Amino acid sequence: MTPITKMDLQENISDKAGISIVIPTCDRPQTLMKTLTSLMLQTRAPDEVIVVDNGHVTSCISSAEYPFDLRYFRIPVRAGVSQARNFGISMARCDFITLLDDDDFWENNYLEVLAKLIDKNKASADMFVARVDHLKQGIRSFFRFAGQSPSASSIFYYNPGYLGSAISVKKTAFIDIGGFDPEFKTGEDKELALRFLLSGLNIVYSDKLIAINCVHADSLSAQIDYIGNARRLIHKYRGCLTLYVYLKTVREAMKKSRKMRYKPIILLLKLILAFCPKKSVRYPVTPHP
Repeated sequence: MTPITKMDLQENISDKAGISIVIPTCDRPQTLMKTLTSLMLQTRAPDEVIVVDNGHVTSCISSAEYPFDLRYFRIPVRAGVSQARNFGISMARCDFITLLDDDDFWENNYLEVLAKLIDKNKASADMFVARVDHLKQGIRSFFRFAGQSPSASSIFYYNPGYLGSAISVKKTAFIDIGGFDPEFKTGEDKELALRFLLSGLNIVYSDKLIAINCVHADSLSAQIDYIGNARRLIHKYRGCLTLYVYLKTVREAMKKSRKMRYKPIILLLKLILAFCPKKSVRYPVTPHP
């Protein structure tokens, strides 16, 4: 699939007030059905729901089964979550888009709270970020909230809470920033947030918005290429990295990969970082392609 361009995103731009939900899906029809069913429990109905399928198996979805405007699109197989989200957002009719993964769900008042936040901050907010809870083997617990650590530097080391299902964006801001980078097969959500931060766009954090991330063997979070993601981030943002941020990014990626061959390097980097000036990223900056 040819990467979706800024021009493609602008083709369906609309200033219609409301909230569009974009759900990318890939060969998980059962969890997708559960996610769509969960939207029926929302105290505020979505203005539209867009499902973008890039799997091998076509999901059998009937819009008549749901009490909201549901549109289903197929794009080339395994185009990736970034391309799927970009396509869905390009087709959205509303001025605000909230993202939801095909195996996650929200607190039942999520859209109601989001609508109130949009009304309150509509003139200035470009992105809204929710708190994230984990649901693993039936047990729910607090996971992360990016509002506790909203610095650009922290995004290089780990994802402080910018998960897809916890992000809502103003469509015009999303288009201006260039959408999701298709080079990032995972970690695309935190990379988008990083660009928002480095560009000086306004992010509103609210722990009253709660997204529930379901953890299971098939989840993308279990398939993250930490070394590859770090390499792509370092290459794209090399113009704003200080030595400290660069070295710590490499060290954290190696730690998360859990490979024994990196252990001596991790220990060496820990020693170097102890004597390295703790300088954060330099910005604003124009990312490299």
